[in-house]
Amino acid sequence: MRAMMMGSGKRRRTAMLAARRLRRSRKLAAAQRKQFELLLAGTAPVDTGRLRAYHSGPHPEFVRCGFYQDLHFRCIDCGAEGIWTAARQKWWYEVAGGELSSRARRCAACRAYERLRKAEARSRMLAGLEQKAALTKAGELPYHRGWSEQRSRQAGG
Repeated sequence: MRAMMMGSGKRRRTAMLAARRLRRSRKLAAAQRKQFELLLAGTAPVDTGRLRAYHSGPHPEFVRCGFYQDLHFRCIDCGAEGIWTAARQKWWYEVAGGELSSRARRCAACRAYERLRKAEARSRMLAGLEQKAALTKAGELPYHRGWSEQRSRQAGG
């Protein structure tokens, strides 16, 4: 400290600024260590730069806290208890770009069944459209009256 007092004003100022920067960096490092220690098992830090824009009221709790934590939920289909892990939430919100107001609703088995059900429904719909296109091309599609023809018939014309 005494060495800092000796010398020109410019040197003293440089030494004081260096000491101040050192104190700030130590304080910041201690705060970061403390924050890292606070992230226990079942938590994951939030990267707000990767989140989807959110304009529907206040931000969710995980954005305000700065970390995701494991959430318990009950499946809406089978009623089984489930845990939406912090790592899975991080993937959903930051990588997949999920809506910030969304939450886990189905267990893994019911999600797989729902995807299968939707895929089957989609394939049936596409098969029906292909069949309709083939019948239309062949001229075998039964005639359906248009909206204007139905209105004129109802009016008595």
